[in-house]
Amino acid sequence: MRLSRTLASLCGAFNFVNGDTQFCQDPSIETCRDCILRGPDCAWCADNITASDMGTHRMKCGRLDDLKLQGCKQIEADAKSSLKVTESGKKIRPKKSTVELRHGESYSFQIEFHSEEYYPIDMYYVMDLSQSMQDDLFKLKDLASKLSEKMVEITGKDNFRIGHGSFVDKPVMPFISTTEEDLKNPCSKDKPCEPAYNFHNNLNLTLDTSKFFEIVDKMDHSSNLDQAEAGLDGILQAAVCKDLIGWGDDRHKLIVYSSDAPFHVAGDGKLGGILEPNDMKCHTDGSVLPNEIPREKAIQFDYPSIGQIVDVISKNEIIMIFAVTKGVKKTYSLLADLLPLAAVGELEDDSNNVINIIEEKYNQLAQKVRLQHSGIPENVQVAAKVKCHADREVWIDGFECEQINRNQAVTYNVTLTWNSDGICPDISAAKADFLIYGMDAKSEVEIKFICDCDCPVYPAPSFIVDPNGNYSCGQCVCPDGQTGNMCECDVETDTANVWEGCMDPNVNKKPCSGFGSCVCGKCQCQKYLGRDITGNFCECDSDECHKFNNLPCGGPEHGTCQCDGTCKCADGWSGDNCSCSTDKRVCKNPQDLKRLGDSAAECSGNGDCNCGKCECKHFPGIGKYTGRYCENFNSKCEQHEDCAKCLANAFFDDENTGILGKKCVESCRSVDQETNKRTDFYIEGLVEADSDGLFKIENGQDIFISKDDNADALNCVSKDREGCQFNFGYKMSEAKKVNMMISDTRACPEPVNVWMVVGGILGGVVFLGLIILLLIKLIICWISRMEVKEFENMRSKEALTSGNNPIYQKPETTHRTDNIVYRGAALRS
Repeated sequence: MRLSRTLASLCGAFNFVNGDTQFCQDPSIETCRDCILRGPDCAWCADNITASDMGTHRMKCGRLDDLKLQGCKQIEADAKSSLKVTESGKKIRPKKSTVELRHGESYSFQIEFHSEEYYPIDMYYVMDLSQSMQDDLFKLKDLASKLSEKMVEITGKDNFRIGHGSFVDKPVMPFISTTEEDLKNPCSKDKPCEPAYNFHNNLNLTLDTSKFFEIVDKMDHSSNLDQAEAGLDGILQAAVCKDLIGWGDDRHKLIVYSSDAPFHVAGDGKLGGILEPNDMKCHTDGSVLPNEIPREKAIQFDYPSIGQIVDVISKNEIIMIFAVTKGVKKTYSLLADLLPLAAVGELEDDSNNVINIIEEKYNQLAQKVRLQHSGIPENVQVAAKVKCHADREVWIDGFECEQINRNQAVTYNVTLTWNSDGICPDISAAKADFLIYGMDAKSEVEIKFICDCDCPVYPAPSFIVDPNGNYSCGQCVCPDGQTGNMCECDVETDTANVWEGCMDPNVNKKPCSGFGSCVCGKCQCQKYLGRDITGNFCECDSDECHKFNNLPCGGPEHGTCQCDGTCKCADGWSGDNCSCSTDKRVCKNPQDLKRLGDSAAECSGNGDCNCGKCECKHFPGIGKYTGRYCENFNSKCEQHEDCAKCLANAFFDDENTGILGKKCVESCRSVDQETNKRTDFYIEGLVEADSDGLFKIENGQDIFISKDDNADALNCVSKDREGCQFNFGYKMSEAKKVNMMISDTRACPEPVNVWMVVGGILGGVVFLGLIILLLIKLIICWISRMEVKEFENMRSKEALTSGNNPIYQKPETTHRTDNIVYRGAALRS
C-alpha cells in the first residue's frame, strides 16, 4: 500500500508556490508528512474526503488560520516541538530528558546547575625533575605538608586527594646521553642523580596527605641534554591512565604542572628516530614501583601534539594549572588558551610561591561555570542564554559564567533549531550531552525528529473506485497500480497521455500551469483560500490581477479579474486595479458646488483630478497649492522678502552703486540648522566689494527682469524703503542656491505738493474757525429769539386784564367811624 504519489513522480506535475502566504499551500505537497516538514506554520486538514472531491484538488496543507476559515474540522497541528523530563538530578536538572523537534521550529528549555559548598578535589601534581628544577624539588619537600593543609582548608575534610607524577625526557639521543655511565648517572660523579626516564607515577591519588610528603621527601632529580622536556607526555599519561592514577567520579580533576622549561611536541621525536605518532593510550606500567613508561614504549611513540593534549584534557574534564617560571610563561599561556579551563601562574626561582599559585588559580577556575555540549546532529543548531545569579533577572548570550560562589544556582536557557531543508535525518533520534565542565554534572538529552503525522488508518469509503484501499490523514492510500484522489486512475492506462491532457499547447509552461495536479490526464486545480484557480490547465489565477482593498480588482463592485491577469472595471471605475473613480464631482469644493453648481472648477482650478483625488499645482522653489480641493496656497515670499528689499533698495537707489550694507547682506545669508547662525550666501550674483565686508550685485541683468515678460514668476509683492511697491520671485539653481528675480520697475506714489498741503491745512483751519464762529452766532441768535418770544407772550397776557398802579393814590379820602353809643340808643328805640 502506498500514498497516491505515483503520477506526480512520473510527470513532475507540481510547482513550488513562492511567497510566505502560499508557502504551506504548495500543490506539490501531497501528504501530511510533506506538510509538517515544510515548516512549523504549516498544518494538515485531515477531514474525510467526499464524492464531490472527485474532480478537485482540495487544499489540504495550509496555515492553521487559513484551514479554519476554509471550514476544516480535523486539523493535524499538534506536531510541535516539546520536552519530556525522564529523570531529574540534584546537581543538574534535568538529568535525562527527551526533546522532540519539528523542522524549522526553535525550541527552548532550561538546564539548571547548582554548585556545592565543598567540592571534592583530586589534585595530581606533575613535576619536571630535570636538573634545572633541583632547587624547586627541595622547596616542594619543605612545602609539601603546607600544600596539603591549604587544599584541605579549601575543599573540606575528607574531600581532598593528592597524587604525584614526574617527567624528564625520552631515554634516547639526542634528548639524553646514552653512554652506559650516563644512563646510570646523568649528573656529575660528585653529585649523582636518578637515571633519566620519560614519566613516573610516584603516588596514586590518596586521602592520606602524609604519603605525599613521604614520596616527595625521598625523590631525587635527574638530567637530560636539551632544554625542552617531555612535559606533554606527563600530562597525557596523567589524564588517560584513569584507573592507575585513581581519578574518581563526581570530583574536580585538577592537574598542577610545574616546570622551568618548554615542552617537546609531535615531530620532535624524529630527531631520535621515533616515527610512530602518539597513540594517546596509557603505557605507564603499574606493576613496578615507581610506575613508569617502559623504555620500549617511551621510544616507540612520538611526543603528543597540542591537539591531542586538548582532546584528552577536554574529554576527561580536567582543570589545568601551570606553575612555571617567567622565561616560559608565555609558551604555557598559549597552551592554556586552547584548553577549556586552565590558568598560568609565575613561579619564583625556588618555587617558594607554589602554594599561593595553586590556591589563587584554583579559586579562580573553580568559580567559572561553563556549559559544553556534544553529540548534537549536524542539522541542529544550538544557542544559549545564561542567568548567572538567581537573584538577578539578567540573561546574557553564551555558555559561561564567572565568579560563581558556593551554593549558587546557574540557569541556562538552551535553544535547539532543526534546519534541514525539509529532509528528515536517517536516524530517528540522537543522544546529546550538556555538561558543566569539570563538575561531573551532565544532562543527557535525547533529540527526536518529528517527521510524520500520527494519523489512524481506516478502511476506504464506499465511493472509492477501489474500496480495497485504506484511508488515513484525510486521503486515500491506494493499492499498487491505482492513483488519484479516489484511487480512480489506473497508472498503466490513464497516465499514457498525461502530458497531452495537462499541458497547454499554446504556452510553454509546467503541467497544469504549476497550480494543480494532473490526475487521469486532466488538471485538478488547487483550491486556495481567497484565490480562484480555474481553466482547463489551471491557467487563470485571480491573484495575478492587481489588488485594491486586498481584493483582486477591488472586488466585484469595482471590477472582475480576467484570465490574462488584467482587470475589467465596472462603470464609474478605472485603473489597473479599478481603484480610480471616474466621477469628477468628488474633486469639486462643496462650497463652490453650492455657489456655482456644475460649473464649479475641479480642484478649485488649481490642480488636476486624478482617481478621485486632487493633484495640486506645485511651483518649485516658490510654493504650492494645498488642501483637499487645492484651495490654499503656501508660498515662501516672507522667507525671502528681507533679501528682496535689500536688493531692490540697492538697485533703485538714486546713485545706483549697487553696494549692500552689512545689515542688508546678513538677510541674504543661509541659516545653519545646527548652529542657527547665518553662514554662506544663498543668493547668486553677490560679490565682495571691499575689505570692509560690503558686497555688491554682479550681473544685475540676471536678477532684475521685466515684469511684463515674467508675470508668472514675479508673484510676490513688497515695498522698498521709499514706499514703492515692487514684485519679486525666486527659484532654486543647480548649485542649490536661490535665484532672486525682481521687477525692474516699481509703482511709487506721486510726490506731495508742500504748498498745497500747507494751504490746505491753513484753509482748513480758517474754514473751521468760520464754522465755529457761525455756530456761536447762530446759538446767540437762537437764545435772543427765545427771550423775545417769551417777553411777547407776557405782554399779551397783561393786555387782557385791567389794574391800578400800585403807587397811584386818589386825592380823596373817606373815613367811616361807627358810634357804638349811638348805635346802642337807636337799638333801644
